[in-house]
Amino acid sequence: MESKLREYVRKIATEKLSENKDITTEGLIDSVLNHISDVLKKSRDARFERELDAIAKESPAAKKQVDKFRKQLKRTEDAGREANRIANALGL
Repeated sequence: MESKLREYVRKIATEKLSENKDITTEGLIDSVLNHISDVLKKSRDARFERELDAIAKESPAAKKQVDKFRKQLKRTEDAGREANRIANALGL
């Protein structure tokens, strides 16, 4: 596992260096870590959705609850984005 991670990080670092020859070491590290973080988040989100789908298949009542949860989750995410937008507009 460690060798695969090293290879993956080396590949990303090489790509970032080829895209921007003037990148600093700190910038390179940040870029690589952000990329890995994004990949892990997408993987986690996909797994979460699969688990919700599995729960929804258990019964009509479970499907109803999962649908309700997804709607509430979307409203919460939308409210968070709006709060961030307002905070940015206020310079906070």
